[in-house]
Amino acid sequence: MTHVQLLELYTSQGCSSCPPAESWISRWQEDDRLWGAVVPVAFHVDYWNRIGWVDPFSDHSHTRRQRRYASVWGRPDLYTPEFVVDGQEWRGWFEQSPLPAAEDSSGVLRLSWDGRQADLVYRPVPATRRATTATVALLQMGQATNVTSGENAGRMMVGDFVVVGWQETGLHKEGDAWHASMQIDTDKQISAIAAWVTARPQGVVLQATGGWLRDAP
Repeated sequence: MTHVQLLELYTSQGCSSCPPAESWISRWQEDDRLWGAVVPVAFHVDYWNRIGWVDPFSDHSHTRRQRRYASVWGRPDLYTPEFVVDGQEWRGWFEQSPLPAAEDSSGVLRLSWDGRQADLVYRPVPATRRATTATVALLQMGQATNVTSGENAGRMMVGDFVVVGWQETGLHKEGDAWHASMQIDTDKQISAIAAWVTARPQGVVLQATGGWLRDAP
C-alpha cells in the first residue's frame, strides 16, 4: 500500500499570517489525493490567545504537541503557521512548493470508529518496523468564526480539518500486526476522522488514514 502522508498545520485565529495557510489546507477537500494520499489536520494552538483574541478551537494540548516537535528538532521557538509532514517540519508552503515525495510503501493502517471508540490495526512493511504510538483526531469542517479583536479583527474565518478532539496511546503487537484502541468523547458535530501511527522518539509517521463520517461533506 502506498504511504499516506500526514499533513499537520499549527495555526491560530489570532495570527494575521495564518488565514492564507488555513485557506490552502481547506482546498484539500477538493483534491483527489485527499485521504488516499494525504491526510490534513489543523491544530489550533493557544499561545496567541493572550494578545487579543481567544481562538475557540485552541487547546493547550495542541501547543504541547507542537512544542514536542520543536524539542525533537532542537528548535527553541514555536511559530504559526507551521506545517509538519510525516513528523518533519515542512517550509515548502512558504515557497509554494509541492509536498515532499512520499515513501513507496509503509504498510496498511485500518481504522474503525463507532462514534466513541476507535480501533486501529497496522501491518507494517517491512514487517520489522516497530510502531510505538497511535493517534486519532476528530475533525470539523466549515467552522465559521467572526473574529472581533486581535490581529484578525473584522475577519470572518472559516476553518476546515479542524481538530476538535484527539487522543494518542501505545500499540501492542499481535502476530504480524500492531493494535490500539481508544475512546474519544466529544459533544461536537464531527465531519471527518484521521488516524496515524508513529515511531518514537523522533515521531516519524509510518502510516496515516482518514475519511469522511456519515452525513459529512
